[in-house]
Amino acid sequence: MSLFTLCSATGAPGVTTTALALGWVWPLVHPDRRNLVVDADVSGSGILPGYTQAGVPAGGGVLALAAARRVGTAEEIVEHAVALDPDARRFVLTGLSATTQARPLGPVWQSLADAAPSLGAASTDVLVDLGRLGHRYEPTPLIEQADTVVVVLGSTLASVCIGSRGRRRRK
Repeated sequence: MSLFTLCSATGAPGVTTTALALGWVWPLVHPDRRNLVVDADVSGSGILPGYTQAGVPAGGGVLALAAARRVGTAEEIVEHAVALDPDARRFVLTGLSATTQARPLGPVWQSLADAAPSLGAASTDVLVDLGRLGHRYEPTPLIEQADTVVVVLGSTLASVCIGSRGRRRRK
């Protein structure tokens, strides 16, 4: 597997937490592989202020890939990521600090989706935190080209019963 996308239909059911947890245990299940968690939540990162506590070096993340105007090789993508462990088997490609940064990222999402097979060939699986579905600048290529798409739901029935306009259905 090389491209694994996690998303939600409603806000805050734990997509980021699930993506980071999967990224942390991934090498335990697949000891011969690395993983890259991509923070592709266009409504703003939960990883930047939380997990990494804004300790991201300059020149890294999704915005650095956009500034480079090309994604490049599998290793170049990993070079823009932050290693989460001393063995460099777990990485995170940090995302956006504000929704306003999402508009120009369409080509980056497509390039990341296109690069997933080469990352897989380089023993690196990609786990995407897509956040909530339905955003205007949603990274659609990361869903369309995913090997697996997981919809993360909250623990209540109300989180599952969402109407087409985001309102809860009434009986």
